[in-house]
Amino acid sequence: MKKKNFILSGLIFLTGLTACQGANIISGTSVSLSTSSSQSTAVQTTSSSSNITSSNNSSEQSSSSSNSAAEKISVKDIKSKAANYLSSVNEVGVYESTEEVEIDLQLIAVLDAITTKQGYGSRYKALMSDGEDYIYVKITDNEYKDLKRYITERQTYHVKGVIGLYNKTEPEIISDGEIEYIGDDIISTDYLSLAEELSLSDIYDHLNNLSLNCKGVAYSSVIKTKVTCLAKDINSTNLYFGNGQYIINVHGNDKVTNNFTKGSSYILVGALSVYNYRPSLEYVYSEPISEEIAFNYNDSSSLKASDFYKYTYQVDEEEKYPEYTKFFETPKLVEGYINYYLKDGKGNLVLTDNYYNSPFSTIENAKSAKSIMIDNENCRQLTDSNVDYCPLYEYALEEIKVSLVVFPYMWNTSKYPMVYCYNFSI
Repeated sequence: MKKKNFILSGLIFLTGLTACQGANIISGTSVSLSTSSSQSTAVQTTSSSSNITSSNNSSEQSSSSSNSAAEKISVKDIKSKAANYLSSVNEVGVYESTEEVEIDLQLIAVLDAITTKQGYGSRYKALMSDGEDYIYVKITDNEYKDLKRYITERQTYHVKGVIGLYNKTEPEIISDGEIEYIGDDIISTDYLSLAEELSLSDIYDHLNNLSLNCKGVAYSSVIKTKVTCLAKDINSTNLYFGNGQYIINVHGNDKVTNNFTKGSSYILVGALSVYNYRPSLEYVYSEPISEEIAFNYNDSSSLKASDFYKYTYQVDEEEKYPEYTKFFETPKLVEGYINYYLKDGKGNLVLTDNYYNSPFSTIENAKSAKSIMIDNENCRQLTDSNVDYCPLYEYALEEIKVSLVVFPYMWNTSKYPMVYCYNFSI
C-alpha cells in the first residue's frame, strides 16, 4: 500500500506505542486513575486596572462615589427582591424591573448567553460576588470585551443597574454601561464556602432541570465537587474531569488549563452551565486534594461512529433535547477505522465505520461518511513535522479496526460530532 503523507512522503513510525493493549492518547496510563497533587491552584491576585467606565478615576475617588449610594444592599437582598417578579417574566422568561440598585462586586467570570430572538436583551453576563453570595450581571458588548481581560485578577467593580430575571427564575442585575473599576483586593470571596457540594450525578440532575433560552443556554448555581483531571489538551479553555462513571466538561478563561495536572485530584468550584444544550461547568476556583478520586470506565457496549449523528439539536425549536444532553454524562466506547480529512494541506483525524484507503479531501466528505472528528489538540492540523505527537496517526488509512474510549465534546454547528479520545486499543 502506498504510504500516506501530508507534505513530504513516508510513514512516520511512532515510538512508545503499545499495540493490542489499552493506551492513553497522551501518556499511556490506564483508565483507572490514582490521583494526588501538592500543587496549589488558588487564584493569585495581581495588580492592574481596567478601562471600564472611568479608567481615570482613582480607587479612592471611586470608593467615595460608591459610598454615596442611597441604599446599601447585598446580593442576598437583590435575590430576595427578584423573587417578587417571578410572575412578570416575558414570553422568553426575561424580566427587567425599574428597581435600581448599586453594589460593589468582585468579578469571577464572564459568559456568553448567545441568542437570536428578541426579548432577551444583551447576550453577555458577568458572574460576580459580594463576598457572601454570587449573582449574574447582564453586561454590554463593550463591558464583556473589557472585563474578559481581567477574569483571573478578581478585581472589584461598582455596579449600577436594575433588578431582573433570566430564564424564568435566575436573578440578575441588568447593567447598561454602569460598571466602574474600583480596585484590587477589596472584596475577598471564600469560594468553597460559597458553593454547595454536589456529586457529578447530582450536578447532572440540576443541569437537566434548568430552563434554557432559545439557543439552549443557561447559567445557574455555583457548586463544588471532587474530581480527577482527565484531559487538558483539547484547547486552552476546555478540560474534562471525572468521578466514578461520570465525566464533566469544564470551560474557563484562556489560562484555566494551567491550574491543573492530568491525573491529579481537585475540589472544583464552578457555575452550572448549559451551552447549545451541552452541559458543563464554568470554572470559578480549584484546590488540589490528596484524596484519590477514582474514574472507572466499565461500559462494555460499543457504538459506531455513525451512531453519534443521532444525538443532535436544533436551535430556536425545542427548549430541551434530553437525549442529546444526557449523552455527555459518560464516556463512550466506539469502534472503527482511523482516517483524516485535509484542510489547508494539514490532516485532521476522524473515525469512520468503514475502511477507506485514501483521506477525505474536505471535511464535508468526512461528514458524508458519517465520521466523528477527533478533537485532541495533538491530532489536529497534522503535518510531517508533528505527527509523532499523535499516537492514533499510525493507524490512519490502515485496514485495522481500533476501539476508542471517547468523551463526547459537542455537536458542531456545522453538523458533525466532535469527541475527545481518552484512550484506545487495537
